[in-house]
Amino acid sequence: MSLPREYAIIDTETTGMRPPFSRVIDIGIIRVKDGKIVDTFQSLINPGTGIPSQITRITDITDRDLIDAPGFDEVALRVEDILKGAVFVAHNAAFDYAFIKAEFSRIGISFKAPTLCTVRLSRSLYPRARGHSLDAIIARHNLQITERHRAYPDARAVHDFLTIAKKTIAPKKLAHAVDSVMGSSLGRVPKETFKELSDTSGVYFFHGPDQELLYIGKSKNIRTRVRSHFSAQSPRSHHLQSETAAISTMETSGELSALILESALIKRENPLYNRALTKKKSLVVAQRIPGADGYDTIALTHTSTMHADPNIMSVFRSLSQGKSTLRTIAHQHALCEKRLGLEKNVTECFAHQLGTCDGACIGAVSAEEFNTRLEKAFETRKLRIWPYKGVILITEQKDENSGTIFFIDNWSLKGAYRYEDGNYSPFIESGGGFDYDTYKILVRFMRNPVNKRAIKVISTTEYQAMMAECTNSYEAVVSL
Repeated sequence: MSLPREYAIIDTETTGMRPPFSRVIDIGIIRVKDGKIVDTFQSLINPGTGIPSQITRITDITDRDLIDAPGFDEVALRVEDILKGAVFVAHNAAFDYAFIKAEFSRIGISFKAPTLCTVRLSRSLYPRARGHSLDAIIARHNLQITERHRAYPDARAVHDFLTIAKKTIAPKKLAHAVDSVMGSSLGRVPKETFKELSDTSGVYFFHGPDQELLYIGKSKNIRTRVRSHFSAQSPRSHHLQSETAAISTMETSGELSALILESALIKRENPLYNRALTKKKSLVVAQRIPGADGYDTIALTHTSTMHADPNIMSVFRSLSQGKSTLRTIAHQHALCEKRLGLEKNVTECFAHQLGTCDGACIGAVSAEEFNTRLEKAFETRKLRIWPYKGVILITEQKDENSGTIFFIDNWSLKGAYRYEDGNYSPFIESGGGFDYDTYKILVRFMRNPVNKRAIKVISTTEYQAMMAECTNSYEAVVSL
C-alpha cells in the first residue's frame, strides 16, 4: 500500500495557537482502512472558556453554539477509540497532534501515535506547486468543500486530496514520499530496519554511526513507538532522527519488564538523549524531624542510599525542586515556612507577617494541630508503606512456557529472572537496595487491580529456595 493501511484523518478548530492554554472547540475525524472510510466522528466541543472574536470570524463558531456542546472529557473515549492503532493524519499534523495530546493529558490519558503531515506530503509530491496550505490544495485539485475552517469538512478535504494522490501518483513515488514524511527514510537508518521491528513489548536502542548509544526507550509495541520517534516534529526529535544510524531491540515479557529494564539500562549506559533520566549521584528527601518544642520540622537532605522510611515525606531530583515544592505546599496549606525549614534564624516567619501563615512559628497554633496539618499536606507525596508482610513474587507471563519473575521486598528489587521451558536466566542485575524509579514503577503496577493476580506473597524459605533454583538452573545451562 502506498498510503498507510489504516489511518485517521483529523482536523480541529481551537480557541488559539497554544496547546497548553488554548482549547479544542470543533473536531472532525475520518478513519480509513485499506482505502475505504470505516468510521467518522464530528462534534463541537465546549472548551469551558470564551471564544476570542478573531476565532469566531474565522470559523463562524460562537459561544452560543457551544453552550450545549459536550466537553472533551465527554467525547474522549470515542475519540480515543477512533484514533486507536491508526496513523494520525492531519494538515500541519504537529498542530492538531499537540492539541489532541494536550486535551487527553488534561483528563489523565496518555496519547501517542505515528503521524503523517499532509503539508509535508504535498511539498514532497508537488515540489513545484505555488503553495501547500489547505486552501492552495483545494484550489489546485478543484476540491468541493462546504464549510472552510470547520473541522469535519476540512478533514474531508484532506481525505479527497489523499484519494487523488493515490490515483494520480505512481505507487512507488507515493510510497517513498509517505515513508519520507513519516520518517522511515530519515537519518541513516535503512528502511528494512523498520520492517523488522516487532509489535511486542520491549526496549529499543538508537545508535549513532559509530555504534555509540544515543537513546534508550521502551514500549508495549516497539514498532509503533519507534516509528513515532521518526515522525515527531520537535527540534530535539529532528536531531535524534538525523544522528541515528542503527536501531536494536530487546523484547520483554510485558510492560513491567520493559519499564524496569529501561530504567536500569539508562542509569548504567547514560545515553546522550536520556540525560533527564540518567542516574543522579543523589536524590533529595524531605525528612520529618520532631522538634524539641513538639513542632515537627522538615529538613531537605541529599542521600544516595535511600530506603522506605515513614519520616520521609517526599523525594525530589534536586534541592531547588525541593525548596520550590515546599514553598508551594506552605502556600496551599497555610503552613509555616520556618517550620518547613525554608527560613532560618527567625522568630516570626515572613509569611506570618504577610498574613498567610497562621502562627506556628510563634506558637499561635498548637504543635498537635500543626503536625496534623503537616501530615495531611504531604499525604499524597509520601512514600507508600510496603503493603505486604515480606517478599512478593511477581510473574509476568509472555506465553505458556516463558516469562519473567521478580522478587520484591519493601519496594526493593531482590532478583529478576527470565524463564523458558523450565530454565532460568538473569533478567537484570539487582543491587537489592531501594531505587526510587523502580519504586514508582512498582506503585503504578500494584495500583492496577488487573495486576493483582500476578502478585504472590511468599515466605522467606520459599524466596530462598526459588532464588537458589533460579541460580542453579542458570549455572547448569551455562556449564553445558
